[in-house]
Amino acid sequence: MPLTSNYHWQVGLKSVVVGSLNIRLTVSLHAILDSGTSLTYIPSDEYKQIITEITRGKSCQVQYGFLYCRCTSVNDPSYPTFTLYFATASGTLPFQMPP
Repeated sequence: MPLTSNYHWQVGLKSVVVGSLNIRLTVSLHAILDSGTSLTYIPSDEYKQIITEITRGKSCQVQYGFLYCRCTSVNDPSYPTFTLYFATASGTLPFQMPP
């Protein structure tokens, strides 16, 4: 996967799919691969689409600035699959995070 920056581990991001919803990327055309952070920065419009799809029909509440939703387990099947499609030299590489 080719890097798109000389300063950090940045790669091309083709698309984001939550469940069956393809999130239209307007600004987030790159992703920085960083295992040292627990936060993700994305434009507000894209964030709202992703959160709306993930929390659809869920019991959620905000505590201390974080959104918490009830689930039955780490692999709760009621949550959608989250897939990132990265740009590669030969096309696209999917990275899927199941519920």
